[in-house]
Amino acid sequence: MAKRAGRVVSEFELAPWLDAAARQLLGKNKLFPQSLLLIGQKGTGKLNLAQHLASGLLCESPTKAGQACGKCQQCRLFRAGSHPDFHVVLTEKQSVGEETRLAAYGRRYLTDNQRKTGRKKHSESILVDQIRDLSANIVSTPQLADKTVALISPADSLNSNAANSLLKILEEPGETTCFLLLAHRIASLPATIRSRCQHVHIALPSRSQSKSWLTDKHGLEPREADISLDLAAGAPKTALQFGKNKLVSKRSDWLNSLDDLARNGAAETAIASQWNKSDARSGLTWLYGWIRDLIVLKACAGRPLSVIQLFNSDCQPRLRNYAKRLDLVQLMTYLSLIEQRLALLGQSNADSLLVLEEVLGKWNSLFSKR
Repeated sequence: MAKRAGRVVSEFELAPWLDAAARQLLGKNKLFPQSLLLIGQKGTGKLNLAQHLASGLLCESPTKAGQACGKCQQCRLFRAGSHPDFHVVLTEKQSVGEETRLAAYGRRYLTDNQRKTGRKKHSESILVDQIRDLSANIVSTPQLADKTVALISPADSLNSNAANSLLKILEEPGETTCFLLLAHRIASLPATIRSRCQHVHIALPSRSQSKSWLTDKHGLEPREADISLDLAAGAPKTALQFGKNKLVSKRSDWLNSLDDLARNGAAETAIASQWNKSDARSGLTWLYGWIRDLIVLKACAGRPLSVIQLFNSDCQPRLRNYAKRLDLVQLMTYLSLIEQRLALLGQSNADSLLVLEEVLGKWNSLFSKR
């Protein structure tokens, strides 16, 4: 079936479930917090909201509700990716791997080493030199706007030295500087930084609202939207990315690979090579969810499937078949291994092929001994 045509959606257009939070925060006008921490599951739209807030803070003719007018010089510069008073610190992977206005802002704060071309791996941490450069650039008064806005995402990716450097800035911020920090896992952010920010929690929208947004605005087929939302644990922005990356189709290939390993003892080296060409991190992230589903089915045996939340809810017969054949302790151990290797992939010097060979080889061994 042909994909439905969704209308073109600007990266600056605010997702509908974020509208109330934006109005509440921007409506504070001069009482807008100097350091704001947006917390929520990855894929809920925190970056989308942060951009909207930043544009409202920098606008020279905001509406009564504090929203950006979209027409003034500040707004034009902001949307062009060249506003001198908007500072964005992202991970190297975000800045280099994405073609968005926000990524363009983020590339300003990459280190000289990170700017080198030909690098195969990109860091998923925010480094101390990036925060030091930010500090040096926000000490003066704003160049054009009334405020300077610094966005850091994800703040829970700051390494320890970067976190210490940021803390010094937050302890003595400039009067005209606003900090927007985003975090997926608040527990990973130092308590000293958390205590200096006002917290706003971004909740998941309803399933129906997320599905309508995916189908009506972005053209996903209803079934594709449902599966993508399941795989994304309900996070609409992540589900949209899954749709764009054809993850539903890739999942079919990954499942067939697992079947080949379990049924025929296929060589994990060849399959690992296939996964590596596709996307090692996406494959392992999906496998983590698959094993988590198996554990849930084992732990909730006897409960109605309608009350069990699964990432791969459309694959219940396949899941039940595997759940019957595998031991709960084995699955828990295997899940821990995948979690550790996902963390390893976040390091710039990790060999993704070797990681995949190990993880898929372990899946193979779960069945070869039976």
